[in-house]
Amino acid sequence: MKRRFLLLGCLVLVSALFAVPLLAMAEDGAASGDDGKDNPWGDAAIDHKLNAGWEYPADYIARPLVYSKRVTEFGANFQYKYAHHYWNDDGELIAGSFKSKTETLNLLFGMGLTDNLSVSINWPLSYKKTQIYEGNQNYRSGRKNTYGALAEEAAVDFVDHSDPWKIWEADLPSLGDVQMHLAYQFFRRLDPTTSLAVESNIKWPTGNDNPRRGAKIRNDMTSGQTNWYNGLGFKQSAWKFGFELHGGYLWRMPANTKYAPGEVDLGDQVLGDAEIAFQLPKLSPIHSSFALACAAHYLYQIAESTIIDNLDKEVKLEDFPRSALAVEPKLVYQWDPSLDVYFNMNIPMMGQNSFLVYSRSYYTPPFDIEGNDGVGVTYTLGLKKRWQ
Repeated sequence: MKRRFLLLGCLVLVSALFAVPLLAMAEDGAASGDDGKDNPWGDAAIDHKLNAGWEYPADYIARPLVYSKRVTEFGANFQYKYAHHYWNDDGELIAGSFKSKTETLNLLFGMGLTDNLSVSINWPLSYKKTQIYEGNQNYRSGRKNTYGALAEEAAVDFVDHSDPWKIWEADLPSLGDVQMHLAYQFFRRLDPTTSLAVESNIKWPTGNDNPRRGAKIRNDMTSGQTNWYNGLGFKQSAWKFGFELHGGYLWRMPANTKYAPGEVDLGDQVLGDAEIAFQLPKLSPIHSSFALACAAHYLYQIAESTIIDNLDKEVKLEDFPRSALAVEPKLVYQWDPSLDVYFNMNIPMMGQNSFLVYSRSYYTPPFDIEGNDGVGVTYTLGLKKRWQ
């Protein structure tokens, strides 16, 4: 399974990175009649002023980390994830006795408060279904866990499991955890872009953390904790490339949740992200800019998660050490400098303890639910529109 994820990511990157520039070289060489001597990859390629086929700088490459005060941005993206594997404590990718599907519609809003301070907010609406197979002793076998509804699944689930005349029993889209991101830029330079910023991200547990609905088992849409991330961000552009680095500390605050018999204290994490983006040449008749990017996302949990039950007994969840590494190839099409259309795939590469199960009660028949999602590729298609 690891090899399959790795091969998929490599094929996407290699084909997109080399196919489009080679086409541009062929066109330019044929037009000039001198074997491509004047194409953007020739002797003068490092000097962007001599590259007739390029527009420099591309907005995605040159854009700083922080909106200016004249910018307002709206966006939306749709995410799809299918998973039936998990990382065990030895870092092995294991096929689990479950299948899960998650569809999320994210609504985005951002604006610059000043030229060096910006804020953005993300509202997710999610649908999630988990099928549990026979033979998994941690679950009630054969149950389907459903919460929320998007797209065709809403109608199908309603017809299959409800009286069609009882509209009030239908599963509606579920609000996930709302997030707010703040960034303060303490250094900025343009042409080429250099941007340094302090970043803070707060996630509130606005999603559903109650897996029960009468006798039915439903998916929880939140861990129930408020998460607070603080870190640093850096971006540098050079010729047709853009480089980004982000790193910081995620504090996962203890909280009482409906899925566990007491206070849950999930272990804090250290997060790191990196991205390299490359501006592709323009091709006739497409006159808008393309950017090809590849990001890497890493997390490492620094402590074991615990539950303090109703009898003040500490129960360890045995999820330490926990880590995850994913790569994310992305293609960005800029219709114009104010509109981005993008597609990316988050591909898991390695990890530990990505699927955690813990019980709601020690004194009644087991009611176990998933505490962390299984492993699978997440596909995202979205757009962002800016006004200034």
